[in-house]
Amino acid sequence: MATAVGGVADPFYVNFNPSWRTAYQSRSRVIEDRPMFMTLTRAGFDSKDYGNFGKIGFWHWNVSSLSGRRDMVHRRPLNEMDYGAYWTYTWDFGQYGEDWKGWSLTSDFIKDWITLEGYAHTYREAKSNASISEWRFGQSLENPYLTPFYLLRRSSHPTEWFYARTGIRRKYALTDTIAFTPEFYAENGNEFLFERRYGAKPNGGHYHGGLMTLNLILELSWKVSDMATVYANVHQFDVTNDDARERIKARKTVSAVRDLTIGTVGIRFRF
Repeated sequence: MATAVGGVADPFYVNFNPSWRTAYQSRSRVIEDRPMFMTLTRAGFDSKDYGNFGKIGFWHWNVSSLSGRRDMVHRRPLNEMDYGAYWTYTWDFGQYGEDWKGWSLTSDFIKDWITLEGYAHTYREAKSNASISEWRFGQSLENPYLTPFYLLRRSSHPTEWFYARTGIRRKYALTDTIAFTPEFYAENGNEFLFERRYGAKPNGGHYHGGLMTLNLILELSWKVSDMATVYANVHQFDVTNDDARERIKARKTVSAVRDLTIGTVGIRFRF
């Protein structure tokens, strides 16, 4: 952003991230195994020079299909659109001395609405289920060594499922502008989420909440300028729960996939 009078940075910003993926995976399930286009936008206010209470703003995410693989289920353009408000705060430990330089704890709180208006009514179950209301909270402990992180998601409508992502990552600077970042994480959920993602078990059986999938992402990024970073990654997705794998195998849909390698290219803009 431009610098305001007196050397104070403009507090308003927009982050925009368009990306192209070979498939779409979300909350422990492959939604579509064909190319997709997605955008994520965050627009807000950074209070760094105005009391430093963090960043607040609004965010929007959407996805579009680039093939007719699921034309009977949903339209191709903008078949899912999510909206939310967020608050992000970074606690910089470097203020406590040189020994803590490079250490910080970032917390991210989001109220989110997932809208599925692009889906046919028969696949949304009912008009009242055309949107999902949820809360998200995540933290990451940035440091010069290995960054642990987690993300919690809790749905309050139409079902009360719970999702947790826990993982680690590390960014390696290969040059002043090129970086390599490996990331590994596990996806976990309660019984309601298992049923939501994989369908009810036969004969009245019940899932046991816990580990659902394991994921490995290897990313290469190039900082073209202060405003743009180009990146590409490969994502290995594997369902690890035995009951979930059995239910996926029994399904006849085109997205009934238990293991998949996904490729992504995108650009991260900051204005």
